[in-house]
Parts: sequence; structure tokens; C-alpha cells
Amino acid sequence: MTETAKKLGQIVFVPRKNGMIVQTPSFLVGEAGRIIYEAYQEAKAERFNGNKHFQLERKGDEVVGANVPDANLIDQVVRRYGVRVSLPKDWNEEFMRMTDGKHYTTANALVFRSLQDGYNEDNNRIAELIAESGKIDTVKISREPALITGFDIRPNEDEGYGFIAVPSKGFNVHYDERFLGKYSGWKFDEIDEIGMPVGLDKERGKRIWYTRKDGISRFVLNSYRNLSSYYDGLSGSVAYGRVVLVSAEGGAPNYENILEQQRRSELLESLRGTRNCLNQIVSQLEGKK
Repeated sequence: MTETAKKLGQIVFVPRKNGMIVQTPSFLVGEAGRIIYEAYQEAKAERFNGNKHFQLERKGDEVVGANVPDANLIDQVVRRYGVRVSLPKDWNEEFMRMTDGKHYTTANALVFRSLQDGYNEDNNRIAELIAESGKIDTVKISREPALITGFDIRPNEDEGYGFIAVPSKGFNVHYDERFLGKYSGWKFDEIDEIGMPVGLDKERGKRIWYTRKDGISRFVLNSYRNLSSYYDGLSGSVAYGRVVLVSAEGGAPNYENILEQQRRSELLESLRGTRNCLNQIVSQLEGKK
């Protein structure tokens, strides 16, 4: 285990509503963000040979940028610690207050519409290998494109991105006609439990739903609360993007015990200080006799 991995194991992620140690949802900031970024850099160098499509940067006290390979590699780094990178189902009102008017974020997810991508041929190899896994209905996606989660980005020597997406533990496919290109530009106000727009309408709604007709794409929440699965490149990234962490289902189950141990440790330290003061007073009194 590397020194960075040991440091990662010392970070505790818990839901924001409980007001705990590292509140989530959270950007990659501060000391925790620095440690996670170092682990990401190590993984990028060791497993992906510094692949240029991984584009996160640390500027000042925070990690900036967001694309599919970055979101997925960060997820691989942190998932064993009871935390994960956000999915569309996490993009609720509290979440969006973090990104409003300032940041976009990319989900650790892919939207799969067809094997051939008319926008970016680099996406074809990604789609082809997912289809070869046998875990997706390549006929059904023409009618109901698929939201894919639970995959790992792995190195690949083929031309293109230099990585592929491989189904992993928790691989999940949600088929949904709302990803069809005919709905691009339609409006909505609310999302359902999956993170998809409810009540799409050509005219009514404050938020906009962007999608397209074919290929494979990322899923983005932009700074205006619009949702987009339109972007053709999986690896483009700019500085106002953010990878966002949330507590995983079942994550940090023992945080109350952790906090109790922390309180006991602080109390013991305080008692030690008091005992030392008393010992000094006793010594001084005995010296005056």
C-alpha cells in the first residue's frame, strides 16, 4: 500500500445533512482533495501512462475540470472509502446550489444510443466493446437509448482515447426514450428518482434538456441547471468543471462511532493536560514545605 493510499483511508465521507467530518456532496478541495488528486495522478501515471485525455488540474486549494475518464478514475480511487462520484440521481436542489452559475459537472455515466457515432468516431470503439460484453440490448437502444453506470475505464492500445469502458460490479443499464434526439431543446422543471427530466414540454419549463440522435455521450449538469447528453467528446474539460463526490449507498456506516472515538480522544487529551497542571501545582507546593 502506498503512502497516498494510507492517507486516503484516513478520510471519512458522510452526508452533508449530518454535519460531519468531510461533508458531501463535495468538490475536491482542501487536504482531502489534495490527497485524492495525488492518488488520481499516481493511477493515471501507472495505469494510463499519463494519457492526455485525463485532464484534472489542481489550482490553489481545489481540483478543477471534469470529463468522463476523470470522473471514473476518481471514482475508482475513492469508492472503497464509502464515497463515489455523483450520478444524475444525486443532482437535487441542494446539489445544484453548489454548481449554480459557477460550475458544470459530469456524471460517472455514459449515454448509449447506437454503435456508430456520427459526431465522433473515437466513441465507436467504446460502444463496440460495451456491446460485446452482452450486457446491453443493442436493438432496444434505437428506441430507448441507455443510461449506463457501474463501469471502469481501463487502458486500451487502440487508436482513439487510449481507454475503454468495461462493466464492473454494479453495472446497470436504464433504457429511456427521453434520450432520443427528437427531445433535444425541450424544457422541464423537475427530475425523477433516476435524474431524468419530468414533464418534458416544447415550451414550458425553466430548464432545458439537450440530447442527440446517435452515438455515445457523457451526461452533464451545467451551471444553468440544464441537463445535457449532447456532447460528442468524452474527454473535453475546462476549468469551471468540477468532479463532485457524494456518500455511497451504505457508505460511512460507522461515522457515529468514529466521532465518539474522536470525542473520547479529545477528552483524554484534555484530562492529560489537567493532570499535568495538577502535578505541577503539587510539585510547587511540596517545594515550599
